[in-house]
Amino acid sequence: MSSPLRLLSAAGALMIACWIAPSRAQDTSDHDSKPAAAQLRVSLKYALQAGARSSPELGPGRAAERAAQRTRRQSRQFLSSNPRLELAAGPRLGTERGLDASIGVWQDIPLVGVGASRQRFADARALAARFALSGVRLESALGAGLAWVDARVARELLQIRQLSVESAKRLARVTQSRLAAGAATAGDAALARSILGAAKAGVLDAEGQRFSADVELAYMLGADAERSLDVVGRLDVDGPALSEAEAFASLTRAPQLRRLSAEARAARAAASQAKAEGAPQLSLGPSLTREGTGDWIVLGRVSLPLPLVNPRQLEAAEHQRAATVALAEYQRLERRLRREVHLLLHERVHARRTRDALARDAVAPAEVAQREALARYSSGKSTIQEVNAARLNLLDAKERWLLAAADARATELKLLAITGRLPGVEFAARSKRQTKARRHDR
Repeated sequence: MSSPLRLLSAAGALMIACWIAPSRAQDTSDHDSKPAAAQLRVSLKYALQAGARSSPELGPGRAAERAAQRTRRQSRQFLSSNPRLELAAGPRLGTERGLDASIGVWQDIPLVGVGASRQRFADARALAARFALSGVRLESALGAGLAWVDARVARELLQIRQLSVESAKRLARVTQSRLAAGAATAGDAALARSILGAAKAGVLDAEGQRFSADVELAYMLGADAERSLDVVGRLDVDGPALSEAEAFASLTRAPQLRRLSAEARAARAAASQAKAEGAPQLSLGPSLTREGTGDWIVLGRVSLPLPLVNPRQLEAAEHQRAATVALAEYQRLERRLRREVHLLLHERVHARRTRDALARDAVAPAEVAQREALARYSSGKSTIQEVNAARLNLLDAKERWLLAAADARATELKLLAITGRLPGVEFAARSKRQTKARRHDR
């Protein structure tokens, strides 16, 4: 290539490079300038409140509640049926010929309160939807709380197993020193490496559990699954004291029971509405007729069907059946909730005692035993098997304590939820009208 062409090529390449470099730098700077999502700090209180407010599980319940409110508004209509317009026309035959024509307007007036029965049904249905949403909100908050417990367990488990790796590393270092001094065998060194490898595998397993727990917790909070979570708080914290009498008294305000009570009331209101819709209706209206002779006739019309049957009786009976089933479900659920409260009260005491016993009588002595075993092994007074047995005993004691603490915390949350003391979703005090309605339902 000639020298001028070489110079031109070099100049072109330089111009292209100068044009591309700023654009790439701009792209890089734009990419780097995007702020990363801040780590979400999740305490138990935050988890409960976010679960009750933002969980995806609330979607269907909120949609049902909004639809029930629209139905309630639509039930407030002035007329229960449309007026009717009648037109008639035809030739007059005979001695006098001409065209007869008439027009009439009729309105059906129910003899039973159709509009009132519709409003009662819509009100009961809206109340049932509201209680159903309260129940879903309670379940979502509890689900978020239990997911928080699992996330905390995963973190504590990861920390326990990381400490186990550190103890395995210390054992491996001591074994290598003893091997170099001729006080340990190659088999001891291989066993130390195996112990360390197994400990590292346990850390990997704990990391997987943490990832799964964080994904579940993010879902229950309504957060992005890829967002980093900082789950904080202690597992070994006891909630407020709660007697058996207080727990049972709280069940009367449980959203599940109030929903079934409202469902029974709505079914009875639907039965009343069906009967009212099928009841006789009085038809009133004027009519105007022009005869072929030129005469005008003005009449008032009254029509009343004979009340021999109610065509909506079958539908009313079906609604009444649904009301009877809802009442039976109420009674069954009430007994089931009492049984569950009784079990949770017992499990709470048992889980707390197990947790405290493990901390006092298992974890603390196991820590002393492991230190003693490693010291004896370092001085040649014990074997590597004895040290590993002490290490595994400590690991088992810590993990059992962790599970007992999680069980105590989860049982506490379930008891608080079923008795209406879960922070952020406490049961509201029952009004006098609701108390009267509940007594009427039962």
